[in-house]
Amino acid sequence: MIARSQALAPALLFASVLASSTLAHAQASTGELRDHESTSRIAVELGYYHWSVGMSEVELFQPSFYGSFRLAAPTETTFVDLDVAWRAAGSAGDGSAFRAGNPYVGVRAGMHDRENGFRVRGGLGLTAPLTNLYDDYRGGLLGDGFVGIFTLALGGAMQGAWDAWLTVPLNMAVVARGDVEWRQEYFDLGAEVGFGALLPVEYEGQTGDTTLALQGAAWAAGRPIPELAIGARFQAVMIAPTGEDMDSEGYLALVPFVRGEIGAGFVEGRLVMNLDDPYGFAFDDEGIWAVYVSGGADF
Repeated sequence: MIARSQALAPALLFASVLASSTLAHAQASTGELRDHESTSRIAVELGYYHWSVGMSEVELFQPSFYGSFRLAAPTETTFVDLDVAWRAAGSAGDGSAFRAGNPYVGVRAGMHDRENGFRVRGGLGLTAPLTNLYDDYRGGLLGDGFVGIFTLALGGAMQGAWDAWLTVPLNMAVVARGDVEWRQEYFDLGAEVGFGALLPVEYEGQTGDTTLALQGAAWAAGRPIPELAIGARFQAVMIAPTGEDMDSEGYLALVPFVRGEIGAGFVEGRLVMNLDDPYGFAFDDEGIWAVYVSGGADF
């Protein structure tokens, strides 16, 4: 069993249940849109983190699926897309569990200027409370479902709390998000923002307060050759419960990345480095980092 007395566990549990203890996109953008001529994309991602505190040793894996599908193109410069995302987390070691997160479906409208490499999008989405099906909270935070709760919490920490609504249990979320991208021959620039209202879902007769999540990121990449992008992404997240006696928490992360683009496909490697408490600094004894490899195709 994962050691429950270690110093990191309370912080992880707090972050995980920030939106649910009172009851009790899409892929993070790095400019991976290869070609503005493309209308749809599918991508898969796998993250890895090794957690070691005291006598505890746990391997964490995080598979994810992301899709964006063109629904309509009213004019040559405007479009409407359907976005889907699904993130999971698995642990193996002193404690083992696998938990699928809350699936996300959203619609975004946008416009692009292919000649100048510019695109802007914005829209709304919803998550479904799939994490409620696991019954991890039946015995409380430290009951039989502890390992499952901990696995989802650490999965969220691996992403620097980005898109927290995909992994926070006992809620469904209403999400507004938007992004802008400027792509040139030798560099890419972009930014994205998101706002989510995490609405508590009743669990065994209990309910709670809404939690708000606000996130923003900016990224830049250089292109030494057209098929290769090397850059970094900086992201900030604020999780704010609306209930009494619960404080807001902020999360900062830096994400260097390398992406190769071959034909209609791409392969990308990322390192998520949490910069501040409760998840950082990433490479301190109790810090959290994660390595991700993703790949996908435009069509």
